[in-house]
Amino acid sequence: MDTLPILSLSKLKDLNGSNSGNEEHKRLYDICYEHGFFYLKDHGISADLVRRTIAASRNFFQLPEEIKKAYGQDKQTVYPKTCRGYVPLYGETLHENVGPDPKEIFDLGIERPPSDKPFTGPTVIPDDIVAPDFAASHYQLQGRS
Repeated sequence: MDTLPILSLSKLKDLNGSNSGNEEHKRLYDICYEHGFFYLKDHGISADLVRRTIAASRNFFQLPEEIKKAYGQDKQTVYPKTCRGYVPLYGETLHENVGPDPKEIFDLGIERPPSDKPFTGPTVIPDDIVAPDFAASHYQLQGRS
């Protein structure tokens, strides 16, 4: 693969018309199975918000490790804790036979009231003093203010 495949969110949503949504869903499945990554177009998110979120993310990941660890999965109140928060480089293993993943991440999700159901509860996320615009830009991507 020389370039990442491109999928259209508007075609993924179009399940009642020309059936293009069904074909796009098949493409999504095939691309995820074969490559695991893709570009998404026709999503309606402004280029400015994308740039702001990337810049805020870069700034967060450049912070000292001890600051980032304050927002680690072990500090999360969501259930299960491993679905949110900061994970350091080589801190996650998705495939045992390959070993730890060479990535550093901050997992987010849609926040719901805390309960014993999976993926519920708030995310412990840095405020603007620690990581300016990090929380705000990511929440705006979710359609939250």
